[in-house]
Amino acid sequence: DIGIDPYVEERSYTPEETGTYWGKWRARNPYYTLWQVDIYSGYLVDGAFDISNFSKRTYQIESVSGPSSGTFGIKAQDPLKSVDDKRAQVPKPSPGQLSAALNSTATSFSLSRVADATSYPASGYIRIDSEVMSFTRVDEVFTVVRNEYGTGAASHDDDSTVQLCYQKTSETLPDVIEDILVNYTAVDSSYIPKAEWDAEAAAYLPGLITGIITEPTGVNKILKEL
Repeated sequence: DIGIDPYVEERSYTPEETGTYWGKWRARNPYYTLWQVDIYSGYLVDGAFDISNFSKRTYQIESVSGPSSGTFGIKAQDPLKSVDDKRAQVPKPSPGQLSAALNSTATSFSLSRVADATSYPASGYIRIDSEVMSFTRVDEVFTVVRNEYGTGAASHDDDSTVQLCYQKTSETLPDVIEDILVNYTAVDSSYIPKAEWDAEAAAYLPGLITGIITEPTGVNKILKEL
């Protein structure tokens, strides 16, 4: 790194002539997580390379090890590994809590901290204990319709968690899956062949999806159910 190394004049050795390629690579690239790795498998024709004779698999770097004892390791994962149930959930756990106890007939409440309100949209569905409510929100104040989805209106203690629900009405299967992967996992949208999914669904999976998920559930489990 002569030219950019501020300590080059203080060294008693020539950096270009010492160390290893991978040791220097790791020093120069500390932020490698999720870098794309493409692995091509195929064959040569009369010793010549032709990309049409190769297939590509794409991975993302998860970790590196070494260099140690002459070896350097790169651990890469399939991009869909990020849908692991421990890494991604729908809906995401919500931070808000009731600022005061809520009786079974109240139609509004406030969160205990104003900052928590930024985790909720202006309207939607929430779950407190086992009761689902629809809501509209202005800052930390929620105006609610009780007993949605037949869950029954009940009283709730202060500091009860106000969990945002994931709700869809009359949407196609590809639309729902794309929304989950893009907004609830680390899967890059470039890995999602949405046009192909739409064509497949139009031919073999007609119909629309309506439903609600009221507590954080692993993405992998949801995708299997879908």
